Amino acid sequence: MLHDQHPGGGRPLREARLLREARLLRETGEQGQDVRRLRERLGLDSGCVGRLLTARRRGSARVRTGQTAPGQAPAEADAGPGPRRPGAAQAGRRAAGRRAAGRLSADAGRGRVNGSNSGGPAPYPGPMPPSKTSYVCLPCRASYKQPYDSEREVRVCPRCAGTLIHVGSAFAAPRRRDTAAWRTLSVLLHAGVRFHKSCCGGPGYRPRTLREVKERTAYARRSGEPFARALVRPELPN
Repeated sequence: MLHDQHPGGGRPLREARLLREARLLRETGEQGQDVRRLRERLGLDSGCVGRLLTARRRGSARVRTGQTAPGQAPAEADAGPGPRRPGAAQAGRRAAGRRAAGRLSADAGRGRVNGSNSGGPAPYPGPMPPSKTSYVCLPCRASYKQPYDSEREVRVCPRCAGTLIHVGSAFAAPRRRDTAAWRTLSVLLHAGVRFHKSCCGGPGYRPRTLREVKERTAYARRSGEPFARALVRPELPN
């Protein structure tokens, strides 16, 4: 029977011939023309010879052909550099990690994380990071997002060193060049109106123009309603 492997070696026949010719050239002392002589003798192109020699230099003496030599196991015929297999200790650590992750997932589903055994949903495994809120400097027309801290009452503007005003997490600052919008904001803040989130997600109605502020100011004077409450009225009664 004819095979494409060298008998007994497990290598492809083309590679076995190449190695044999290279060994003969080394033994006879012929140098300088080795690769070209080999290519001419074997009738191979330069790309094929280059790939075979590169694989040989890298220690990969076998090229995968998908077939096995007679009397040889498939794993030995197709042996190559391949990925490294983890050792026994590393495999044991990985298995232990998978088992611990499985137990934690099962405990979380039963509501037993952090010592809780109520049977409901698992609580948050750690403290939540502090939420950020907005602080405004009216003279600089600047807004800053900073973590909220109830113990730190005074915040200082990094530009003018003035005191910042806490306006709430639902605040959207107007453009710095919009003078009318900043004047409207100044009236709201001095009246005690803030931009905190409500149950529906937003702060609710807030005047955006000086005209809306003037209308609600006049209504508060006529009706005697507190100024801050009149400013946040979406519609004024007739």
